[in-house]
Amino acid sequence: MPAAAAKPAAGAAGAAAAPGGAVPGADPSGQPVQMPQDAPPKDMEGTDENPDAPVDFDAPPPLVAAPPKRRPQGYPMEEVFRPLTLLRFQTEVGLDSRTTFSPFINGSALRVRFGVTSKVQVSLVYNVGGIYDDGRGSTTFNTGKAVGLGATVQIRPWIAAAVSVPMYLEPFAASLTVGAPMKFQFAERFALVLAEDILDVRLDTFVPSLINEAANEVQAGRVGTNTTRNKGNLRFSSAGIYQHKPNLAFIGRIAISFIDFKSIDIGYLLKAGAQYSVRKNIDVSALLGFDDLEEASETFGLTLGAQIRI
Repeated sequence: MPAAAAKPAAGAAGAAAAPGGAVPGADPSGQPVQMPQDAPPKDMEGTDENPDAPVDFDAPPPLVAAPPKRRPQGYPMEEVFRPLTLLRFQTEVGLDSRTTFSPFINGSALRVRFGVTSKVQVSLVYNVGGIYDDGRGSTTFNTGKAVGLGATVQIRPWIAAAVSVPMYLEPFAASLTVGAPMKFQFAERFALVLAEDILDVRLDTFVPSLINEAANEVQAGRVGTNTTRNKGNLRFSSAGIYQHKPNLAFIGRIAISFIDFKSIDIGYLLKAGAQYSVRKNIDVSALLGFDDLEEASETFGLTLGAQIRI
């Protein structure tokens, strides 16, 4: 009879299925493989846990602040964002007309500004003239004879230095006007403007007006007489701006003037109105109020203005 087949070794019962005779869990040399162990927790003692600040998994995600809105490049449409000087090589041409009602006196001025750089601008103002009674018994248009040259230099984004020289051509008269315009912005909608013009000083004959030709004629009529003429004015002025919409701003102006540098002769200006931007480079405005509250009935009037920038 044939000899019985030898039984496999007891430890090799599961090795028959392994390819090449390899035993799972052992390297080819026959040594057992050491399995890697998990790393221990970083905080074995629990000292980093804060019981006073538990994690609330049901809490809503934290709010992330939206990035600030980027303003369009170029000269802003919004009055509150406009700088104290024009942009480099930018030109603005404006016309404003002031009318009082009792008595009826109208005066207009043409204004031109030019940005030499983004921090330096020059200006020209021409008193076009106005409609009023010139003393000859009729109300008619009278040509203006006053012109003013000026310059503004930005020192900081919020403050500048301004100087201008108003002149009257016949008879000749001249004065010096100095200002330190300041502009402060608040909460994206508000702005405060201070000290646009602080001081008027007579240089020759009298202090000319760049919008009121009727007042200039009165001053010119006193030349050659012993009538005392104004030496100048000290003025504290401010303007508040509320930007209701990007193209609509409400404006209020107040000023206290020491006429002829005398505390006994004080003028109080009070005006309010609005500015509407038809387009980004075209504005129209209207201000209603008093040039001097001490003479309210005579100085109450309306100022209309328009300007275009190119």
